[in-house]
Order: sequence, then structure tokens, then C-alpha cells
Amino acid sequence: MMNNETGTPLFECDSLPKLGGYVRLRLCYSHEIIQQAFQSETELDEIIFLKTEKWLADWKYADRFSSDLKIQGMLVEFGFDEKYNFKAMFDVDAEPKAFRIWFNRVLLGRRICAELTSANGLVRIMNPFTVGFDHIGSPNFENINRYELTFTRTRYLENEADSINNRIQNVVIDCDAIEDL
Repeated sequence: MMNNETGTPLFECDSLPKLGGYVRLRLCYSHEIIQQAFQSETELDEIIFLKTEKWLADWKYADRFSSDLKIQGMLVEFGFDEKYNFKAMFDVDAEPKAFRIWFNRVLLGRRICAELTSANGLVRIMNPFTVGFDHIGSPNFENINRYELTFTRTRYLENEADSINNRIQNVVIDCDAIEDL
């Protein structure tokens, strides 16, 4: 929606409920969806799964989830660049061993697509990201401990050989060729 007088979208819009914050976060693997046309783009218009719809996680505000998204746009030497700073915070005191097992199995080293929904119902789909985490222990007993997932923009998953499970299984050495040196 644009302001009729100036053509800018930056104006008070009476059709939105004027709520802040994010109320939902869904995650899926980047290699399971259709990618954006250009590697320089970060946001998708919609998520289209290559096979069946498969979400890794679906958190809502009621799950003690909150999020912080900062997008910094700037002119750089070779054009315009956007830096994404994205965190998802969970005010839960999850069992550390169980969290680490889940994180290592599901998120560690994987490229992730994130669908973030604001309290006004606006959806942002960002792809691809890697995920790290922080565990923040509260210094006093009246506050709960927190886990934070930190999303960092990464490059595309180019093919299956680029995946996390790609390891060298063996090396063949031609001994006759070495003797000829």
C-alpha cells in the first residue's frame, strides 16, 4: 500500500492493527524448496517445497518465543547490500543435553529457510541462513534461562556434494605414477 500523495509506503496505515513484534517462526531446509532467482536476494515471496511440505520447527508466541530482526541496507562499492541480523529467543530452561542433540541433528551446518510472521500478519521469508545458538543463564532466580538461535546469511546450496554429510570415504593412489617421479 502506498501513500497517494508521495508514493512512499512509509506512513501510518489505518488498516493494520498497529501491533509490534513477531508471533511465529517456521523453519525448513533450503535444499527442500525452490530457491530465489539471484544469489544476492535474501527474501522469497513464498515457500514452494520441491516434494512434500516439511517443516523442521514451528514456534508461536505462546511457546515463549520472540524474535529480533534488523536489516541494514547500504550502498557499497559494487551496488547495494543488505545485512540481515536475525535472532529467535526462547525463554525456556530446556535440558542442555537434549537441546544440543536436537541442534546438532537438525540445524548444525545446515542451510535453513525461515518464515517469520509479525503480529500484524506480515510474513517475511528469508533464505538461506546457517544457525548458531547462545544459552543465557539468568543471574537471578526470578528470571528464566534463555536459548537464542542466531541466523547468519550464507550462500546457496549448490548441489548434493555441498551438503554437510559429504565426507571423503577413501583416496586411491597410483603407486606406479609416484615411482615415476
